[in-house]
Amino acid sequence: MVEIYLDSGALPVSMPLYIAMVALVRHIILDMKEMTELGIASSAFAILILAAAVLAIRFGGLDHNSAHLVQS
Repeated sequence: MVEIYLDSGALPVSMPLYIAMVALVRHIILDMKEMTELGIASSAFAILILAAAVLAIRFGGLDHNSAHLVQS
């Protein structure tokens, strides 16, 4: 990730968010027998927060006045 930043000057923030989402899903799958209902629900809520962050990053950087978004 450091090499990508140094080469392009852009920091790919969404990739660590994807990795965190996968890690939480693996945590739910592997530890489901020992987790309480509150633990499973809080992990699922954390995944939803990370997904919302990915959407905010992806759509927050769009230029809404650009020509490719204007429908004819």
